[in-house]
Amino acid sequence: MSIPFGHHQLHNRYCFEGELELVTPLRISSGRASDETDAPFMRLYDGTLYVPGSSLRGAVRSEIERILASLGHAVTGLRSCTLFEKGGGGDCAEKIREFRDSLKNEEKRKEEDKDKSDDQLIAEYVKKNLCDVCLLFGSASYASRLVFEDGVFVNGRGVENHTRIRDGVGIDRDTGAAKDGAKFDYEVIEPGEKGVCVKFRMVAENIGVNGMDKKLINLILAVLKEGLFLGGKRSGGMGKVKLRPKDGNYFNVTGFESPQTLWKALVDGRQLDNPIEWKEGL
Repeated sequence: MSIPFGHHQLHNRYCFEGELELVTPLRISSGRASDETDAPFMRLYDGTLYVPGSSLRGAVRSEIERILASLGHAVTGLRSCTLFEKGGGGDCAEKIREFRDSLKNEEKRKEEDKDKSDDQLIAEYVKKNLCDVCLLFGSASYASRLVFEDGVFVNGRGVENHTRIRDGVGIDRDTGAAKDGAKFDYEVIEPGEKGVCVKFRMVAENIGVNGMDKKLINLILAVLKEGLFLGGKRSGGMGKVKLRPKDGNYFNVTGFESPQTLWKALVDGRQLDNPIEWKEGL
């Protein structure tokens, strides 16, 4: 399926829904101390515990980039940049910043580019030069086509029974012993015997089903099935989550696969998101 570059048209939307099960205790701190602990777990305005979509998104992107970097384009067929790398042209954002700077030099502009605006030239450059990961996850110059929604716990308020306060202490790197005055504590959610799950919802738009987008999404789903770490204290084994199978399926997919399908649903007053068959495999 050939999907035009950019966000000005809406061609398809795929919504992946499932449950992420805690394999090990999870710590995602709000950054503000409370009366009970130095680092309480993230909560909504009404006190409901949740996992920020940004935390899951960052962990997923980092893992995908590590896998692709270790194998290379020749093996995977997917291009990935080195995020935040300064110099050497490894970072898509850095390359685009350098291109923006070059547009300030009128003498270097080609004759055929003289009548084009900076925005037009940047859009053309982004289309040709952004790696596959940045084209899906987004970059400083191109909005994401992949959304990870905040996840509330399936147990609802019952998850409060799984919260625990743990003690931590800073270690003196010279002596290897606990550093005086460096004690702290933090809140975690324990998996428990019956398991604790977070609702998972990932939305992808304008996906070329037979191209690199589909390959990347399937890689994301494969990583989530196997499990990955997010949140704090990962070096201590905390924060491992993975997709939980339910009725034989790890996730359900809904949405629409063409503008015509979307329009017909709008005209008929029907639900926009309907079950879609999604074929996995890399």
